[in-house]
Amino acid sequence: MIRTDVMNEYDKILSKYPNADKDFMHNFMRLMPDEAMEMFEDYEDYKEYGCHIATEKLYNRYINKLKQVKWSYDDVISVASPTIDFAQKDYYEYDFAFLMNYLYCLFKDKFTDYAYYVFMAQKILENPMMPKSDDFAYHLAEKL
Repeated sequence: MIRTDVMNEYDKILSKYPNADKDFMHNFMRLMPDEAMEMFEDYEDYKEYGCHIATEKLYNRYINKLKQVKWSYDDVISVASPTIDFAQKDYYEYDFAFLMNYLYCLFKDKFTDYAYYVFMAQKILENPMMPKSDDFAYHLAEKL
């Protein structure tokens, strides 16, 4: 979320200098080229997939932020695919694999059954009582 004072200052400058946003972007790209490239890629992913961990690149970025990764993407999908038809879901396999590992980090001392983590991840991503539950994994990952 953008701080109100920053947004107000931006609006004030933009009203005075109509091309300021372009100048800001050029300075950003010049001073921080790696961050600019990541921002452009993230923007494209967001426009194409919405709030989802839908690509291997995003999955790897977020999964590497977890303190412990219990299962590989391939392990999760091979076990979950027989019971979950991902093509018919509003979430992606990467959303699911990330959420399984996130839940493991939270509950590894409480639950040891792999099938229970599959159950929990599916229930969270398909919760009819929670609007936009299918993008829950993405929002968790963004907060890491």
